[in-house]
Amino acid sequence: MFTIKADNRILTQDAQFSYLYTNYASGVSSIVVTNATSFVDNCYILFEAIGNEAAEIVKVSTVTQATNTLTLDTTTKFSHAESSRITIIPYNRVKFYHTATSTFAATELIGYVNVNPAEIYSIGTDSTNSTGYGWFVFYNSTGATTSDESNPVPYTGFSEDSVSILVERIYGVLSDSQRKVITQDEALGWINEGYSKVTDELNLVTREITVSDEISISVTSGTSEYALATRFSDLVYVRTYDASNTSNTTELEEIALRDIPDYIRSGSGLTMKYYLRMDAGITYLGLVPIPWESTTLKYRYRMKADVLDSFSDILGLPNSAFYAVRDFCLSKAYAKVADPRYNISKQEYLEGIKGMKETSVKRTSTLDAWDISDEAWV
Repeated sequence: MFTIKADNRILTQDAQFSYLYTNYASGVSSIVVTNATSFVDNCYILFEAIGNEAAEIVKVSTVTQATNTLTLDTTTKFSHAESSRITIIPYNRVKFYHTATSTFAATELIGYVNVNPAEIYSIGTDSTNSTGYGWFVFYNSTGATTSDESNPVPYTGFSEDSVSILVERIYGVLSDSQRKVITQDEALGWINEGYSKVTDELNLVTREITVSDEISISVTSGTSEYALATRFSDLVYVRTYDASNTSNTTELEEIALRDIPDYIRSGSGLTMKYYLRMDAGITYLGLVPIPWESTTLKYRYRMKADVLDSFSDILGLPNSAFYAVRDFCLSKAYAKVADPRYNISKQEYLEGIKGMKETSVKRTSTLDAWDISDEAWV
């Protein structure tokens, strides 16, 4: 049996809310809030916070703005204290789907559940399929509206270097109370930040891990600059290319922008050189002198970290770097909840960066040790 988890905390992100005006026992059919401006007839409201044992979702039948009174469709199950938060949520159910491929299809419904706000996750199960992908959408049973579909969840499990596994390892060391205040959107933001920082550090010491495939540039006569790939970080090389004679290739030399005027004044028959320039976040490869004929160049570059937005996305990093991202994210999480383990995670992140660099340099230079050479004068 395969289970799919929907994070209920998504329902309260950027949501409007108010507070109870007074104490209420269980079994009430109307409540007064401090401000009912954002509430409308037939909306759903959440008492307390997701993960609270007294949390419950109730439909509002009518709203009386003059007295800030909400008349409920059903009576409440729990008592709630004055100043408890009342949050407007857009959905009250979760629908679960299965597809054979990673393309979503709303026709493949396998079931639904009511959102259980006392738990962080709403759980769906599939006892029929053992392969394929699981999905969920949140659903409003009154207005028949749905949220966007989730990311696909592979039945065979996520890769060990995937975003999903990293999220699990972050939440796995947090307490129940800490997990409640850290959303998956926050965790994903920290993962992207850490992934970017670790990739930048990796790019400083190696060209073999984050290097791109070889890419072609179609050079046009009279055009001197060409936009490079969006994930461009640093150039590995740029070379000439002749399809009729592939062995006839020359690597271009770089020229500093300040040296271009003198180079052009130096005379005719100049060898083509290149420079790099950035404008509005786009990196351009410039050619000197301006090309006088159409040709093809090929280049490789070191890549910036890609944006991770799906649980199935892979962190394209060596194993040790994966754990450095984890420690970076934990330091962010501990800082938010004022956990003293922040300093430990921050130090482990820095040690992970250091170890990653040493490993990468050794791999690149085939070094066996970092000992001082016997021939060195020290």
